[in-house]
Amino acid sequence: MSKKELTCEDHVYKTEPYQHQHDCFLESRDAIFWAYLMEQGTGKSKVTIDKAAYLYGKGLIDAVFIEAPNGVHRNWIYNEFPIHCPIISSMQITATWEGSTPKKKQREAIERLFDPDVFGLRVLSMNVEALQQPVTGKAYKLAKKFLNSFRCFHIVDESSRIKTPGAKITKNTLALSKASNYRAILSGTPNPQSPFDLYSQYKFLDPGILYFPSFHSFKHHYGEFHREYNHNTNQEYDVLDSYKNLDELRRKISGCSTRVLKRDCLDLPEKIFVTRKLTMSAEQKRLYKGMDENLKVELAAGEITAKAAIVRIVRLQQILGGFVPVTTGITEITHETEIGPMIEQIENVEMMELEGTNNRIKSVLEYLDDIHDDAKVIIWSRFTAELEMIVEKVSEVFGKESVVSYYGKTDKEDRQIAVDSFQDIERDPNDPTKFWPKKSKVRFFIANQAAAGIGITLTAAEYVLYYSNSFNLEHRLQSEDRAHRIGQNKNVVYVDFETIDSMDSQILDSMVRKRGVMQDVLGDKHQEWVDRGVDVKNLPGIQTDDECSFNDALAAYLG
Repeated sequence: MSKKELTCEDHVYKTEPYQHQHDCFLESRDAIFWAYLMEQGTGKSKVTIDKAAYLYGKGLIDAVFIEAPNGVHRNWIYNEFPIHCPIISSMQITATWEGSTPKKKQREAIERLFDPDVFGLRVLSMNVEALQQPVTGKAYKLAKKFLNSFRCFHIVDESSRIKTPGAKITKNTLALSKASNYRAILSGTPNPQSPFDLYSQYKFLDPGILYFPSFHSFKHHYGEFHREYNHNTNQEYDVLDSYKNLDELRRKISGCSTRVLKRDCLDLPEKIFVTRKLTMSAEQKRLYKGMDENLKVELAAGEITAKAAIVRIVRLQQILGGFVPVTTGITEITHETEIGPMIEQIENVEMMELEGTNNRIKSVLEYLDDIHDDAKVIIWSRFTAELEMIVEKVSEVFGKESVVSYYGKTDKEDRQIAVDSFQDIERDPNDPTKFWPKKSKVRFFIANQAAAGIGITLTAAEYVLYYSNSFNLEHRLQSEDRAHRIGQNKNVVYVDFETIDSMDSQILDSMVRKRGVMQDVLGDKHQEWVDRGVDVKNLPGIQTDDECSFNDALAAYLG
């Protein structure tokens, strides 16, 4: 299409926007780069789709390339574009990346994107994890070909996925961004662990926004550090004392960002927070106390590496859930061991249940028995063994047909079925963009925060239970807002199961502090959250090459 003048009045919305969505569209529609820092559930996908349609109508783009977490990337094609895009469906040429060996239908959809005889807006949605592959991998090659073939609007949804400068995903995304004409990041929690999370995300938009030659210089401009020494590894490392210059950082990002909070734009029912206090069984107490005391001695003496400490900390949390590992799940921890994959291995390792009563699952089942019979409930659990045990126990009491699960082992088709059945939706098997209401027997959605905590809608829920939390603030905030978003008309009750005198309390306290820092950076008014009686202040902690992962774990453990 030829370039032409198109005013906002010429743009016709397919779905009527809320006022904040309309205002955001006006503010960002012509910008080459923009950060949609809109809280979960406020409709940032719609605003971005309207911008894409607007740019296409002006003849400024031919295509949209979307990076999103696995599963969320399908939601853009199956739900968001069909619902919100004002361009007629016959002129939306869409495809999703489904791995290096796609089925025939998926392969044909990708081939159609490059067909010169097909006219319309081309949309390719790819799970961001696929870009962990090297540049010689099929996913990267396809993304590069697509971006080089068309004038593209490059969108990174849940952009905190590219917050780590040294990660392959981040490096590949930054390399691909050089071929795009327009860029956007979408995240309600852009800096969940620290202000340092913003560096790579804004570098993706434009390196000139923050204008630091390196991550090291950025980090030391916004943080005060001192050096400490680990005698076990004979290495020095930076320790964060405090953050600084946050007002300056906020000013730098505000010129190309829209920050929207639910409380300011939506009339949603309030969240209600409840804590169930638990005690350890005799066997839990014996194992937990012994490991806890040994770890504190080793940390104080500097006799344990950061990565080995993380393993111990995760083991302590597994004990609180009623499990011990059958094997370590890790062959050897070296300097080259990456913390993210290491933690994932630990979370999914084979475990066995501790002898005696598991007070945590007992309390969960008692709580479920007390609520009304047609209430829908989300249960979040960090560890695979916990999750599978919860599925088994809840199924025994309430029936298998009432339970669905969503975690690492759930295949892509079953993930969509789990969400749809919980939401009382049936989808056309031949055209997943078509769906309709249908009451199901499913009451319980049992899931892992890392797998299902982002990008899906679960507004049928009235209760959200946390069997266990991860150390990651983003996982917590995002998982809370699967139920609390546009479309929710009920009060949602959030229940934490917290073992007395354990790291459960420290994890929750740590997340409250980190949330306070995030609010400072984004200029949000401080708002009451889970009432922990904790002062909102900077959260210092040991910094390593994988600083966020270790800082989360150790800061939570030490309090």
